[in-house]
Amino acid sequence: MKTEGNSIFSENNAGKQCVMVLTYMSRATDSERAQRVNSAFDLLVRGHSLSEAAQVLTESFALSRRQAYHYLQEAQELALPLPVAQPTIPVTIKIPGEVVGELRAYAQESGRTMGGLLGARYRRIWPKHANMVDRRRQGHDVYLDYVCDRLLAAKLEQVYGTSRSGAPSL
Repeated sequence: MKTEGNSIFSENNAGKQCVMVLTYMSRATDSERAQRVNSAFDLLVRGHSLSEAAQVLTESFALSRRQAYHYLQEAQELALPLPVAQPTIPVTIKIPGEVVGELRAYAQESGRTMGGLLGARYRRIWPKHANMVDRRRQGHDVYLDYVCDRLLAAKLEQVYGTSRSGAPSL
């Protein structure tokens, strides 16, 4: 047996060389997990068998069969799909220390995060900005009327005292 990087080379009973590649994968984020469970839920709702659904999940998300069955088992216990969390972005703001202390204490009491509390408060105070994309005006048409007036030059000359050359007439 010989190792090189993340590959292991060995010979089997027939004397043929085999290669085993070890890959390290990070854990799925909460958002990825919810998407995979929801995909499993959707497949089950559509009437796919467990083995068909597991095959689709392994191909769609590059999962092992074992992981796919784990997501399917979790999906079988659901009545509705899981909410998919939006990614959060760290932001630095300056607020008085007293307010931070109160916010931190309230977050601990309520079991929520400070960011979750501030986000909920923002949506309550400025609801029209929270879903600005969804609230765009729809169905408003703009019509443009263009009228050609063959006497426009003569009328302008009469009103403003200019000739076609642009020089004022005397």
